[in-house]
Amino acid sequence: MKNSNIKHHVVPQSYLKRFGRLNTNNKGSNIGVWSKKSSKCFIKAVKDVAYVKEYYSVNSKSDNKNYWEHRFSKELEQLYGTEIKTIISKINSKCSLNNLDKKILSKLIAFQFVRVPAFLDRQIEKGRNITEEIFKQYHFLFENLNKYERQKIFSLAETDNIKNQALEIIIDDVLPKSEEILSGKTWNIYINNLDIPLFTSDNPVVLYNFSTNSFDYNNNGLGRDDNIILFPLTHKILVHISPSSFSKIINESTTDTKDIKYISTINRLQIEHCTNEVYFPPEFIDSFNPNN
Repeated sequence: MKNSNIKHHVVPQSYLKRFGRLNTNNKGSNIGVWSKKSSKCFIKAVKDVAYVKEYYSVNSKSDNKNYWEHRFSKELEQLYGTEIKTIISKINSKCSLNNLDKKILSKLIAFQFVRVPAFLDRQIEKGRNITEEIFKQYHFLFENLNKYERQKIFSLAETDNIKNQALEIIIDDVLPKSEEILSGKTWNIYINNLDIPLFTSDNPVVLYNFSTNSFDYNNNGLGRDDNIILFPLTHKILVHISPSSFSKIINESTTDTKDIKYISTINRLQIEHCTNEVYFPPEFIDSFNPNN
């Protein structure tokens, strides 16, 4: 699999296309890109951004090494189709989101949060450290095993197996719980009426702890009551989720905004939170300034 060219998108193309522009030949879409490493802007095809080759492949799934990539497409990414189009239409018509709308968005937001390397690599590293520590403490239990038996047991500490276990826990346990937690929080939708678009990135779900002023994963989580969750659904629509306790002081709403300070702050958070790249509509490339 080392020589494979299969691209596993850590942010769905169907999502990024809402920030891009359809090519004139109707084959694919282009998107504006700002590179964190070079601090330069350029335009690329949507299919060529926000991916890591073979990122979700696991050799332990001997029958299908791309099992997780296929499962994501089948169970989750399809929600970016008709369901999201309907929700976007409701938002543009100023209709309130119902519980089903919130659950669909919650599933997409939670899944996007946990699928990126910034999150998933941390879980894999934690799993590796725990497994290695257990083996160190109980190595005497394996002294009488033959070579084959030792290899079988120690294979549990391999990254592939840890990744597979982490993905199973995330998809089968974490996501359903996160969906319920998020849908019960306080939701506000902002429609950006400025010429400046909302940006997105290769790590688009921003969790910001307002107690510690931190993005750090140690200080943030989908179920915490001391952070806000920000997700640009399109370059014109922002989902802003606050703790459920905020419902006592703010009403849920869908609101038009021309608040340039607010939109600029949201875009600044995307720039600071991205792993490698920020994305925006191609026509904005000459105006993009990461320092504004």
